[in-house]
Parts: sequence; C-alpha cells; structure tokens
Amino acid sequence: MKNKSMFVFGIMFLFISAVSVVAYLLFKLRTENSEPETAVNEQVSKQNEMITTNQWEEYVNEEFGIILSHPSLLIKRETVEHGEYLKFIRFEETKNSIAKGVALGISNKTLKEEINKIKSEIEKSGEAKLTKEQNFKIENNEAVLLEYEADKESDIENRVVVVFRKGSYTYSLSTTPDQMGKVLSSVKFI
Repeated sequence: MKNKSMFVFGIMFLFISAVSVVAYLLFKLRTENSEPETAVNEQVSKQNEMITTNQWEEYVNEEFGIILSHPSLLIKRETVEHGEYLKFIRFEETKNSIAKGVALGISNKTLKEEINKIKSEIEKSGEAKLTKEQNFKIENNEAVLLEYEADKESDIENRVVVVFRKGSYTYSLSTTPDQMGKVLSSVKFI
C-alpha cells in the first residue's frame, strides 16, 4: 500500500512538474516574442517621427551660383543639358517622404522667353490652368510667380513656378504652393 501511494504521489509530482515546466516555457516564449515586437514598434515609431519632421536640406550649385533649401528625404537627380536647360535638378519624392518634390531648371534664355515657354507647355498639356501671375524680386532680381491649379480630372497636383534671372542665367523653380514660400525664402546667389 505504501508503495502504491508513493507511486501515485510520484506520478502526480511528475505531472505537476511537467505542467509547471510547460507553463513556464510558454510564459517565457510569449514574453520573448513580445519584446522584439515592442522594439520593432519603437523603431517604426522613431522612423515615422523622422519622416514626418519638417527637416530641410541645403542644395548648393557653385557652377550656376545658387543655393536653395528643399525637403529632406527627397532623391536628387541632376541632368546636364536637359532639353533647353543647361542643368535640370529634381528633388523627387520617395516612399518615405511626406514633402513634395522640387525642380530647378537653369537656362540662358531671357526671363520672358522662359516664362512664355512654361506657359505654352502647361497650356498644351491641358492639365492645369494659370490662376495667378505676379511680378516680384528675389535679391533685387526680377522674378515672376506663375500659380497653376490642376484640372480635377488630371493626376497632377497644383504647382507654382517661379522664374527669375541673375546674371546670364534664368532659373525656373517649381514645387507645390504650400512649399514654395519656404523654398523661395532660402534662395541665395553666390
């Protein structure tokens, strides 16, 4: 009888021990799996925080004597002799950027020639209409702002193009209306 109760006690002890070990392992496994998830969530949160900040970078082009700021996280693409431009620089959107793209074309056309070319090209596309034209100055240099409203059926967004001349170069700067003020306020000639 004593052996039988010792046997039953041993079996119960082993059963309780096995259940305890399994419970411990499940708890530990659950805890370990949740920590990396938390770490990943924190990392994604930090990336999103970086992406949504309004950080801007400075672009300097010594060859054509201009400095301007553009939103960070955009990809810069420079093309030499792009169509009628001596240089064309695009800061393009990426999947991680929230800000919109910025483009800068540099030519040796007159201010009037460049403005007429832009108006003609956009008019021919039929995707936007000119809603505002305004003359002003950038560092005492003549400038013209052309604001375009996108056609509701087109895939393009509203744009502002600012054309200005300094020395023998004409600069055409394009971005969205809500970014143009910040881009323009950063323009400097060197």
